[in-house]
This record gives sequence, C-alpha cells and structure tokens, in this order.
Amino acid sequence: MRIIARKFKRGGKTSGRAEFGKVKVERLAGILPPAKVITGIATVSENNERLSLVLLNKSIDKPITITLNIDEIFSFEKAEMLSGDSALATSERDDGDGKFWLKNIEPDSESLQKGFRFTLPEHSLTAIMFSRH
Repeated sequence: MRIIARKFKRGGKTSGRAEFGKVKVERLAGILPPAKVITGIATVSENNERLSLVLLNKSIDKPITITLNIDEIFSFEKAEMLSGDSALATSERDDGDGKFWLKNIEPDSESLQKGFRFTLPEHSLTAIMFSRH
C-alpha cells in the first residue's frame, strides 16, 4: 500500500506522523476487477449546443490512450489538459517535486471514423469540448 499526502497551503516540507485507527486487511475471495484508471464526467449545455467532458487519468506512471465515440451532430471544439512533472507538482514553485502546466491539446487523429483519440498523460486532468454543427 502506498499513501501520498499533499499539502495545499504554502510552507516547507511536511514532516510528522500519520495515525490510522483500527485497520484490518482481509483477503477477498475471487478475483477483483481492475481499478478504473480514467474517471470522467460529461455535461451538455442548457441549449444542447455544447458537450463537455472532464477526464482524470489517475495512473501515476503511464499515459492512457482513449477513443471517444461522439454523436455525429457534435464536432471537436477544443481540449485543455492540466498535468505536471509528478503527482506532487504545484503551481507555486518548483521545489523538487516539479510544476504543473495547462496546455491545449488536439485529438491524436481526426481521421477516425468512429471517434476521437486522445492520449491522456499520467496524473492529468483534461477538459474536452464539442459543439453542435
């Protein structure tokens, strides 16, 4: 088990001790399904003119390529991605854990007949917008 803690307020390195109450580890019968690495939410504007997706790649060590099968009434408008050098990156300063950045991205290939392909970097948040044409 690996625990990553992140401090959101300014300040120096964090030190100290984490205490957990009663922790019980049990072996579960059977085979567990793989954990979802991509989590997302979708919304359509009130006038149904824009479809927006926000996707979170929770993998901390590898990019994930996805294909979005979007209804033909929508066309790609823009996508912006927030990512960083590490899961501990901040916007305030590079103190060894790296910084994060926001950048525009394009689909890997718009020639796909069945959707748009995007590569989501590790530990990234991507917003993708489609508009009705």
